[in-house]
Amino acid sequence: MKLKKFFVLLLLLGALAALTFGQDAIPGQILVKFRTPTSWANYAVHRSVGARVVQKMPQIGVELVQVSPRIPVERALERYRRSPAVVYAEPNYRRYPLFRPNDSLYSQQYAPIRTFAEQGWDITRGDPSTIIAVIDTGIQLDHPDLRNKIVPGYDFSDNDSDPSDSIGHGTHCSGIAAADTNNGMGIAGMGFNCMIMPLKIFPNSTSANVILAVLHATDHGAKVISMSIGSYFASQAEDDAMKYAVEHDVLPVAAAGNDNVTTKLYPAGYDSVLAVGSTDQNDQKSGFSNWGDWVDVAAPGSHIYSTYLNSTYVFQDGTSMATPCVAGYAGLLYSHIGADATAAEVRAAIENNCDDVGTWLKFGRINVARGLADVVPPVETEFPPEEIEMYLGTSSSGDVPDVLHSDSLRFSVRSTWSSLGQVAGAGFSMTMGAPLENVSSLSLEIEANGPAGGTGMVWLFNWNTNQYDFFKAFPLYTTDQTQKLRIYTPATYVSSTGEVRGITRAHVPLRRMSWSPFTYAINEVKLSALVRNR
Repeated sequence: MKLKKFFVLLLLLGALAALTFGQDAIPGQILVKFRTPTSWANYAVHRSVGARVVQKMPQIGVELVQVSPRIPVERALERYRRSPAVVYAEPNYRRYPLFRPNDSLYSQQYAPIRTFAEQGWDITRGDPSTIIAVIDTGIQLDHPDLRNKIVPGYDFSDNDSDPSDSIGHGTHCSGIAAADTNNGMGIAGMGFNCMIMPLKIFPNSTSANVILAVLHATDHGAKVISMSIGSYFASQAEDDAMKYAVEHDVLPVAAAGNDNVTTKLYPAGYDSVLAVGSTDQNDQKSGFSNWGDWVDVAAPGSHIYSTYLNSTYVFQDGTSMATPCVAGYAGLLYSHIGADATAAEVRAAIENNCDDVGTWLKFGRINVARGLADVVPPVETEFPPEEIEMYLGTSSSGDVPDVLHSDSLRFSVRSTWSSLGQVAGAGFSMTMGAPLENVSSLSLEIEANGPAGGTGMVWLFNWNTNQYDFFKAFPLYTTDQTQKLRIYTPATYVSSTGEVRGITRAHVPLRRMSWSPFTYAINEVKLSALVRNR
């Protein structure tokens, strides 16, 4: 009987060990130290668990192995430890950075720990240039934990510029998204250094006011829109506003609802919006959270501590609380990826790096550290011209080396008469040596000077129509000026082999016939791309 109890105790201890290291160890990996560095016994025990050696550490006689997925890591550990050839075997434990914000009430918050935000903050703590718009009941403008984090907002309910909160809901959500963090007081906001744009739509909350708020956020610099609002009635106009935001690389995030039903709530139910459900302290679905395959991700929304009216802090529950948590995370992603991050890219990073919390939603509960680690900030790469020649004019001087850098050298074209007046122009080409799918932003820079009062122009070759498209006009000066042209549809102007062709021209109109010929001097031409290693 005693022996039976002993084995039961062993099983319980084994189960407890599995629970202890299950989430804090790399799946299927074991660190093992052998008594003899090379022997048949070592090979035999590896083979018994289908393990392959990932890395050797001869300085200490340790090998890192990956066990066959068919064998539970607990069983593999047991086999290694039973072998006389093994000194010890242990899981490959994760090690986490030790940063924790010093906010005095941080101990009341479980969401940053459950979503691995602490590890994410070691990758980035956001940027004040990243703005999170919170469409809600407004915000307490002088709350000590919020007042330094607010950019100008608007009250669409009363149609004025004072988005002060008299209800508390918006203040609570704003703190979750981006309260002043690591400031020695209050709570930590998920978005850390990101800023808040309060957009008030209550008490006169309508689809029209939601639309106005979304458009305002998009047109005034927000990158994320947090909406802890909704009803079960869809609006095509509201959907169009959400699409407008996404088309301008702004990510709308909205609450899935608190009725424990599968019915779509709007705006969360629109395809263009990231729908957020709620989990509790144990990573279970909050009892109130709506659910279904239309709910994209989840975040902690049960018993969430945050800022409130009268400079206080309270606990509240709801997908309303989960939504700004995701919005703050999105703000971190925008900050980390860079100014040219797309809404699709940020959304993919969130959705593709979730932890499994059940089949009640599409992707899972957000994992901030995984998402931030998965995206690589782009590297700016320059592609200089390979050819430049006169396109219009009477004569030219210079060649490609003269336009590679901003210096004293120029490629110059002497103007000629045309039916339009005096004109001078040059054609150029370069090759973009990066896969187009890895390019998040593409721009053309031209530095040149010409006759004061004249106009510079740029055309780019359209590979779909096989003709040049007019791209931009700009004023000319007698001193060098740099024009930077953003190419929003790179696939149109980059060939399958990466070639970009362009024409730049200077023009003095016919009505100024008294003007003598001029020189259009091109100092530098370059193609710049933000390239990500995907």
